[in-house]
Parts: sequence; C-alpha cells; structure tokens
Amino acid sequence: MPPLHQLVVQVEDALAPTAQNVPLFVYGTLMTDLPNHALFNLSVNSLSIQPVTLPGHQMYSLNDWYPVILPSSHPKDVVYGEAITLKPAVHNSLIMKLDGLEGYRGDDDPSSSYVRRKALARTKDGEEVEVEYYRWNQPISEYCSRVEHGDWKRLIREL
Repeated sequence: MPPLHQLVVQVEDALAPTAQNVPLFVYGTLMTDLPNHALFNLSVNSLSIQPVTLPGHQMYSLNDWYPVILPSSHPKDVVYGEAITLKPAVHNSLIMKLDGLEGYRGDDDPSSSYVRRKALARTKDGEEVEVEYYRWNQPISEYCSRVEHGDWKRLIREL
C-alpha cells in the first residue's frame, strides 16, 4: 500500500480533474457582484475575469433562486456570463469547493446536480475561448422556467 501522503495526492487529483489554464464559465450566483462570487473570494482568487457569452445553450431559472443551463439545438440561444481564470495556487482547492456548491459528484454519478463540461465561449470581440462550466444534470421540472434572454443578472434586476 502506498504511503498516506501519496494517497491524498491521488484523491485530490481525482476530485479536481480540471485543466488549470482553462477558464471557468460562470453564469449565475458566482458572477461578479453576486453573493457566491464574494463568498468564494473569486476576485481575489482569479488572474482575470472577462465577460463572455456561451452560444448554443439555454438558461432556466429554478424557482428564481439560481440558474441552470443546458445545451440547445438552436444556434441563436446564448447564455451571458464571465470567464474566470483562477490562480494556479488555489485552482484545485477552489474547484473542489465549487463542486460542493454545485452538487457535482463526478460525471458518471446520476445524482450529480451538475456535471462539468467544456465549450467554446465568445468574448465581446468575437474571439473564441475554451471554458469549463457546470451543466445541469437533472430533468427540467415544473419548478424551472426558461430565461429566454439568457442573462441571470438581467433577470434578477427585473424580479
């Protein structure tokens, strides 16, 4: 059996299998000026935060508490958010904390509320940026309502 410290490293690597140079696309309560952004100190723990859109995705509001997104077959569907590049020193530990917030238990676990996926986001200049994001992994229920414009900040301003 390997020494305990080697097992700990193996478990940490398995729990946070995300590339450190891939920005995290956030589209809800983790965005700048929203509660979970401050809770996780994302401004302090990031190298950059830039506004982007995620084409080919649609947003739903779950009881007006938080958004969920899913891929869409309609090319005009878009979700507005931010691409956050985390500092390498905090990347893995912060992703593990965000996994807990998002109910992520692994891509193969059907009980995961969200799963992590990669996609191409677009900057204001039209540049494509590969991002990783949390995609809803449960059925859309009667408690979910479609957010046609795909902008969580706009939705909460309008409530």
